[in-house]
Amino acid sequence: MSDKPHPILEEIATQLPESSQLFLNIQSGSDYTEIVSLAQEDMSCFENVEGTLKDGQSAKSVLHQNGYQKWLESSDEDDQLRVYGALSLILELAQELAED
Repeated sequence: MSDKPHPILEEIATQLPESSQLFLNIQSGSDYTEIVSLAQEDMSCFENVEGTLKDGQSAKSVLHQNGYQKWLESSDEDDQLRVYGALSLILELAQELAED
């Protein structure tokens, strides 16, 4: 765990709902490998919000568990695409930081 969040990750995270677990992990300076794992899970869910993941859970229920429930109720396809793009950037940067 870092003393403070990485400034670039923190900036990208502003595009996520503040209730999301990933946003909270970034803000608290969580370990980069944890951020990578959560970003991958969220991205998998956003690829097909109405679908089912490999482990049999619905994507929507996982997103609810990860703090997106209220946001999903009021979001549209463009909002979800924007968050998916932010997740992709977060994932790429966190992977590079985890390797260092």
